[in-house]
Amino acid sequence: MNSLRCTRGKRLPDALYSFRPFTLSSLNPLLMYRFFLLLSVMLAAVAGLYFGLPWYLLAVATVVLALLFPVWRRAAFGFSFVAAFLVWGVYAGYLHFESEGRLSDRLAVAFGLAEGWSLVGVTALWAGITAGLGGWFGASLRRSFVHGPRVGG
Repeated sequence: MNSLRCTRGKRLPDALYSFRPFTLSSLNPLLMYRFFLLLSVMLAAVAGLYFGLPWYLLAVATVVLALLFPVWRRAAFGFSFVAAFLVWGVYAGYLHFESEGRLSDRLAVAFGLAEGWSLVGVTALWAGITAGLGGWFGASLRRSFVHGPRVGG
């Protein structure tokens, strides 16, 4: 029996009434790799902030992570950007809030910005772009290693 009868005589497919339990094997592997890339970049950013590492090591970490996880270049840029933007923005906002905006307000005036919160946004944007470009570069390197160099047109 391929379909069930509705009360008005219309035939509905069995797929509407079938129930499949959720399992990890039913997930798309590419979505899982993207999630793990997002989580790994967030952990790398938190570790970098915790240990006081230079800001550019976030790009190095995202290059390595994008080499490890098979994601597309667009996804590597996007997920790395979002992860670093969120972590760095939250941390910069926390520092702005804890210092009552003294330092960030002064730096914002020096850079020609309106207030300290705009400097927090610029800082988060800078971290996002840095990590995003690192993720894009890592995914591009992985693609060149897997597919080989392109010769000709």
